[in-house]
Amino acid sequence: MTFWHLNRLRLMSPSEVMLRLYRWVRHRVWELLLPLLNNKIKKIGQGEKGNIQNDWLTVLREKFPVSIDREFWKRYERLYHPERIKTAGETILSGRIPVYQRTHEYHDLPDWHRDMVSQTSWPKIFFRRLNHNEVQYGGVLNVWELNRHFHFYDLGKAFHLTGDKRYAQALIAHLESWIDQNPPCVGINWYSSLEIAVRLISWFWGLFFICEKEGSAANLASLLPDGKGLKIQRSIYWQTYYIEKNLSKYSSANNHRIGEALGLFWVGSLIPSLPRADRWKEKGWDILCREIELQILPDGVPKEQSSRYLYFVFDLYALAIFLAQKEGRFIPKVLWDRMEKICEYVMAMLDEEGNLPDLGDSADGQACKLYTERINPYRSLLTSGALWFKRGDFKAWGEELDERNYWLFSKEVVAAYLKIKGDFQERTSKVFPFGGQIILRKGKGPEEAVLAMDAGPFGYLSIAAHAHADALAFTLSLKGKEVLIDPGTYLYHDGGKWRDYFKGTGAHNTIEIDGQDQALSGGPFMWMTKPEVSIQKLIIGSHYDFIQASHTGYQRLNGSLRHDRSILFAKKETFWIIKDHLVSDNNHEIKQRFHFHPQCLLREFKGNIFLITLESGEPLLFLKMDSLLKATLHQGEEDPVSGWYSPAFGEKIPTVTLVGGKRMQGSLLIKTIIWMA
Repeated sequence: MTFWHLNRLRLMSPSEVMLRLYRWVRHRVWELLLPLLNNKIKKIGQGEKGNIQNDWLTVLREKFPVSIDREFWKRYERLYHPERIKTAGETILSGRIPVYQRTHEYHDLPDWHRDMVSQTSWPKIFFRRLNHNEVQYGGVLNVWELNRHFHFYDLGKAFHLTGDKRYAQALIAHLESWIDQNPPCVGINWYSSLEIAVRLISWFWGLFFICEKEGSAANLASLLPDGKGLKIQRSIYWQTYYIEKNLSKYSSANNHRIGEALGLFWVGSLIPSLPRADRWKEKGWDILCREIELQILPDGVPKEQSSRYLYFVFDLYALAIFLAQKEGRFIPKVLWDRMEKICEYVMAMLDEEGNLPDLGDSADGQACKLYTERINPYRSLLTSGALWFKRGDFKAWGEELDERNYWLFSKEVVAAYLKIKGDFQERTSKVFPFGGQIILRKGKGPEEAVLAMDAGPFGYLSIAAHAHADALAFTLSLKGKEVLIDPGTYLYHDGGKWRDYFKGTGAHNTIEIDGQDQALSGGPFMWMTKPEVSIQKLIIGSHYDFIQASHTGYQRLNGSLRHDRSILFAKKETFWIIKDHLVSDNNHEIKQRFHFHPQCLLREFKGNIFLITLESGEPLLFLKMDSLLKATLHQGEEDPVSGWYSPAFGEKIPTVTLVGGKRMQGSLLIKTIIWMA
């Protein structure tokens, strides 16, 4: 048993330990009986009890939450760029599948087990014989992202737009090759129930585009004869059965559980002829209705304390709502309330250019890929809010009917949306008391200044998997330009020292003590301790704002250190005074860090006063570091890691980090002043 396993056990309840032991035994039985299970799957649909229909695609088209008529593409051509759909389809046909910011290249058919970065393939063995944290086969997320099959959206749309059967044939060939390369429970693509659920949703969209275009059963039969259709249904059945038997629970029941429930709901609703379909549909919907209250706080802040996973969860629930509305289901008021609160939270945090503080982990997650051109996910989220709740403020700060929302909402809802008047009222400072997120802001346009501070609970559930050690950290945006930033995430399982850095205290605009994180890490997605964060004082006024908060993360060190931070924001003069009060009975090495966006340049003006400009030379602000600290600048350093920014998952670029260091004896008060240039 490894050190990681011991840490993981320590964070489990007795009930969770028993559940995981039971699943371990069941998986071993599955491995032994795998040939029999495969034979059982092959018998599905062969007799009356199999209950699989040959006209399943016709049923899928009828039950699908989206419809496409002749006018749809005419409106699309007026609003977007249909030639880009064809370009995306041709790119895939040429052997290139976009994955994150890279390309997975293939010749005849993709190797669904290959990591495009390391060019190594994961073994095709029973999935529980694999360890997804191992790095010898490359980054598992690179493989999983490929296997989410987001390129099915591009192929399906290209076929529906052009009628060129090459796109549909490629989609079906990829789907069949996946089934052939991934027999039940074999390979890394069976490791995660969430990945299976997202993949199945991509399959449904791809198949919908095909059956919606082809229409008649005869036309469909030329692309998907009964043998292929049965093969696909059997794979869908087994994957969904796997989800049902391996739902995320206890300390792992975060956004994964929501995605898995959506998979159950979609499969059960769209292929009702499958065995267990009714059970899956009702179980999935029940979980979705319960988890919205468990994972989204009443003020709209996610308990996971992650900006990008909030969008992912919103995307998952959007797909659930559309299908539920198609079925005529009652949607609980609390679900609508939480979705609207998410929109209010995002709207309050966004700057004018659509930048949102990069709180917590980010793997650029999305539930579906209905856009061809890249969109701003948070503005797209607000547009969904405007369409649902008919709010002018959501419309004003959202995207202007982006492609994702165009595909999801009916023409009647879109027509009502177009009549809504955008409300560009000035957004003001706001606190989200349940989530502990504070936004201090003023103005708009060239007068806009937005400071966001994290004084929220440390992650969700016992492992706080997607939390960063960023208590009391803040970000700053001026005139719609990011200045002081959260550097992001970069990598997950295969990140090593980079994973430790980007999730650690040293990668955030706060105070680090003795080179230690505010919480004790137990692995890439595990924190053994959690600091308690509390807000002592908060004043939101017309002329100034004031926030005072503290955390207990360093009380585990000698001297039981406590960190208090206050920020005074003078709105008329546009300056901030940050005071960090460190109280301890012992001596410590302290480091105060300020991470700047790569578009920013720094030069020392005089004695710990720094001028920050854009690359164009436009001055942005001055920062005066306390004279008690020794100031140093760091950029693109690897030993130790310092001065990096991750603009997207799997990418990192050098940036400037300003560090103030000192050996403190007893207590210490540090004062930082920031003002606009």
